[in-house]
Amino acid sequence: MKFRPEFSQMAVDAVIAAQTDAALAGHYSISAERLVLGILKQPAPGVVHILKEAGISSKQIQAAVLARIEDSNCRPIKPEIVTLDGSVKRVLDYALDESRRHGYTQIRPEHLLIGILRDEPGGAVDAFNEIGLDLEFARHAAARFRAREMTGTSQALRKSRARRRFEWTAPEPAKEELPACAIGRFTDPAAASAWLNIMAAGGFRFSRASTTHGELWLMVARSADGGRTTEDG
Repeated sequence: MKFRPEFSQMAVDAVIAAQTDAALAGHYSISAERLVLGILKQPAPGVVHILKEAGISSKQIQAAVLARIEDSNCRPIKPEIVTLDGSVKRVLDYALDESRRHGYTQIRPEHLLIGILRDEPGGAVDAFNEIGLDLEFARHAAARFRAREMTGTSQALRKSRARRRFEWTAPEPAKEELPACAIGRFTDPAAASAWLNIMAAGGFRFSRASTTHGELWLMVARSADGGRTTEDG
């Protein structure tokens, strides 16, 4: 199976795990339900964050998804002949879009998860809704995870003044669940705009901008009311 260059290794591992499970069950294609199980084989940090915020365990998801997979009495087949079904092909396209929304250059397992939630009702989508996880919540949780990542980047930048030329210093993260600010570095204006949109969805507002060595640096800060905007799927 060939993967797009945008796939991170963790995302590749999730799809391969789903492919292997499908082959063992004698299925010739990977369904969205199988992909969920593949994502949960070794949950990535972003996936763990979303599930933790939702108060849902991997075992709950596995049970809900397995209940929607038909039992197979077929003999195992070779994994390399297992392909993607139509729903998973759509999910991969959605995942690429979600990764760009969040300002990433690679598809991560959390983007696969959100991509599944974007798909049509039925199967895996119904399983997630049944246990209390929907698209909007997952997107906001992913935005907050991204904010923490970017806050870590801003802290590293403050420790290495030689790597940046700013006339201001980002404040230390507030001692609360969410960081007080986040910094993004971009060379593509479209990616910068997408990042600002997703950070707004996580309760942040634009604060400052600066350019250095041909790169655009943006800073966002937590809104006083922690407000969020809603994005359509």
